[in-house]
Amino acid sequence: AQAQLAENLAEIWLRGEADERDDGVVPPSAPDARFADPAWEESGLFRRLRQSYDAWSRSMDGWLEASGLEGLDRDRAQFVLNATKDVMAPVNTLAGNPEALRKIRETQGASLVQGVKNFFDDLQHNHGYPAVADRQAFEVGKDVAASEGAVVFRNELFELIQYKPLTETVSKVPLLYVFSQVNRFYLGDLTPDRSLFKRLLEAGVPVFAISWRNPTREHSDWNIDTYADGVVDAIRVIQQINRRKKVHLMGLCAGGLVAAAAAGVMKARGDQWVETLSLFVNVLDSRPGESEFGLFTTERSVEAQKAAVRARGIFTERNVFEMFAMLRIEENVMSFFRSNYLLGEEPLKHPLLFWSMDYTRVPAEMQCDFIDLGQK
Repeated sequence: AQAQLAENLAEIWLRGEADERDDGVVPPSAPDARFADPAWEESGLFRRLRQSYDAWSRSMDGWLEASGLEGLDRDRAQFVLNATKDVMAPVNTLAGNPEALRKIRETQGASLVQGVKNFFDDLQHNHGYPAVADRQAFEVGKDVAASEGAVVFRNELFELIQYKPLTETVSKVPLLYVFSQVNRFYLGDLTPDRSLFKRLLEAGVPVFAISWRNPTREHSDWNIDTYADGVVDAIRVIQQINRRKKVHLMGLCAGGLVAAAAAGVMKARGDQWVETLSLFVNVLDSRPGESEFGLFTTERSVEAQKAAVRARGIFTERNVFEMFAMLRIEENVMSFFRSNYLLGEEPLKHPLLFWSMDYTRVPAEMQCDFIDLGQK
């Protein structure tokens, strides 16, 4: 594969100008938005650079085909290979990005200066990763999470928020919204035009939501049982307020795990408190190889990860961010690297992306439960 790659690269770069548009050495690649700039076709230099990248990518694919790897080992190698190709694309460098070079000329260097400013701002405020959204674009409680409500219960673990009805009559059975422990609860209440809570309230559904406490090292022993008990406690409070036993239980992401666990506990106790259970973006039976999360899950890696997080007592905001970012490096990191730094663009003003940057911490034992659930 290496000899073939060297031969292809030599032919790409040494052929004459009359043959520079010949794609015989490296067949045309599938459409790729990263190479949409006209310069990748019109400039001999950039066209050759793209062809060189394609030749290298195909040689890596050929190596994998010839490796003899199978099953989970092949999936792991494919994941690493795809991530490497995403990072090594020439558009991720200033010299290899014709759009960035053109913008520097057009702005007389202003885009480059802004890109450097964005870099140092992210270094200070976003764990050194490119921001996916403008951190100052929205104010929590005013622009997002603005539906009117009140905290009706608070303990060490969570706050329970009851939202003000928007209709004269309401359904007899309220809804309890349980969100993940790794992000803020207000995904359900973004801007008014993107608010699930607002739509439910307008439909006459009483809405309650759990807002989990952002834990510190002192809460390292909180685990899935702790959070499931919290859901049960929240239902008890709602019963006292609503004077009825049943609720519609909605769990999202990791909140779905604890909602399902709580529903199971109540069922086992004979407490018929759940009218309906709705789970979104939620996997209850995750096994190695079924998702990228489980690709590198082995007995040794599980024990090493659990020992590391227990030593720290907490899974930090940066840990959470990196866990998700590494799953889709091109979409979650490199695309914003190009726009924020190489092009010097301001981060997007979008409520969903703004929310996605608002990570929380996870207690050590809860993270260990997540790891175990991903293996078993």
